[in-house]
Amino acid sequence: MIYCYLKVNFPNVEKLQAALKSDASFTPSDFGEVIAAGLDNPPEEVKAEVALIYPMIAKSAPAPANVVVAPVEKKAWDEY
Repeated sequence: MIYCYLKVNFPNVEKLQAALKSDASFTPSDFGEVIAAGLDNPPEEVKAEVALIYPMIAKSAPAPANVVVAPVEKKAWDEY
């Protein structure tokens, strides 16, 4: 199992949804910018960092209250 946070522009949302519903393999970066990715479920620190950098995500999935995150430089997707 992997996780992938993807910043998708509105015109690509339907294309991504169709790709997710199909059995075909695809590359997430074909639909937007990969913000973070890794194996298994995302650690709480990654969730909190993404929520801090991209506040829209925080509206639907707030960062855990017990995790303190200082502002950091944005990492490349493969640095997580």
